[in-house]
Amino acid sequence: MKIRKRKFTIIELLVVIAIIGVLMGMLLPAVSAVRQNARKTKAKAEINGIISAIKQYEQTYGYFPFNSSPTTLANYRMLMEYLTNYPGPGNSASATTFVANPRAQRFLDAPSTYGYGKGTIDTPTGASAWATERGDYADPWGSFYQVYIDTDYNGVVDTDIDTGLNGTVFVYSLGPDIKKGTTTTNKDNIYSWK
Repeated sequence: MKIRKRKFTIIELLVVIAIIGVLMGMLLPAVSAVRQNARKTKAKAEINGIISAIKQYEQTYGYFPFNSSPTTLANYRMLMEYLTNYPGPGNSASATTFVANPRAQRFLDAPSTYGYGKGTIDTPTGASAWATERGDYADPWGSFYQVYIDTDYNGVVDTDIDTGLNGTVFVYSLGPDIKKGTTTTNKDNIYSWK
């Protein structure tokens, strides 16, 4: 007696492929959500690191690294250089960069991708005003952190989002959409005060 081997029919094969496609369709949004949550967690950790570094700088030198909040990109880059004690993109490796950190202390650990000569301009989509270069200290979506410091030492900080915040240093990320907006119109921002 001859035994016949059963083979898949084309319909059975198509059904299996369709089931796999449906399962993949359900899995991809979950993977994307996990990735987005990981980026938010990383941004929150980096925000806390920047705040700690600025406060350590103040404890070391008795004053903040700037006499106003570094709201321009050039000042933001200088702040990161002072805190990391390492030249950022666009600056040479000269010692004059670190006049504001004469003890050459590293207050903030920067990622391995940070620093002078790390690459070419890498503009994030939809945010040319807040574009970073490769080598900048940027959030997980490629934009600069927004930093606000109580430089007049009155215990109150006004940001472009909220006014009258009690404290000394506030930082936020523009989030996945890389756009500024009020707290009611831009809910994807990651704030240090919320």
